[in-house]
Amino acid sequence: MTDPNNLSRVDRHSKRRNNRIQLIVLIILAILCAILLITLIFKKDSTTNDGNETDPTTENIAVETNDDEEEKTNEKNKEDENKDEKKDNEANDEEENDKEEAKEGIMKKEDYPTDITKEEMFTTDDNVEEAFVADWPPIGTNQTGTHTVNFDNESEDRKEIKKAISYVTDLKEDDIIEHWVGNGGEQKVIATVSNNDQSKVYKVYLQWEIDKGWKPTKVEKLKSLNIEQ
Repeated sequence: MTDPNNLSRVDRHSKRRNNRIQLIVLIILAILCAILLITLIFKKDSTTNDGNETDPTTENIAVETNDDEEEKTNEKNKEDENKDEKKDNEANDEEENDKEEAKEGIMKKEDYPTDITKEEMFTTDDNVEEAFVADWPPIGTNQTGTHTVNFDNESEDRKEIKKAISYVTDLKEDDIIEHWVGNGGEQKVIATVSNNDQSKVYKVYLQWEIDKGWKPTKVEKLKSLNIEQ
């Protein structure tokens, strides 16, 4: 006959063993779940970081592009400033020249009368295409008092003589070549001039008027350059 106490002990032992096995299984499952959860969290964080990370190559290109654009903008601004400064300087120089001439009393070419009646002169000089005289006014001067003609280059007389020649011919002042400027008598000058290519040649006679400047008295248009006086 089976001892009931003995069966009871066996059952209790078997039950404790099953409980232990179940506990171990639960612990293992808990550990596996924990590992899986940690893995999922780590993977998610890694993906998020990768998505937010900036490609250093792209970042360098963006920085270089911004630097190039800024440099081009600075260069353009500098060019604009230089152009504006050049215009301002030219305007100031022109204004200063106008003030200087006004101060010196030298008449501007655009203010010099062009409606003066010219009288054609008869000439026997074969090299003279036409000759005429007129009552041209003196051009003005900054020289005062007793006057002695100064024929030196860059002297006030030479500068004002050149202006006077430009005023009564169709030559621009900066296009005049002075081939001969010499004494034409007391306070008088005779000048043979042309343009740069010598297609226009003139002989101009001038007379000095005290405190008024050089006054053209006769103009001859020559057929060719002849500096014999």
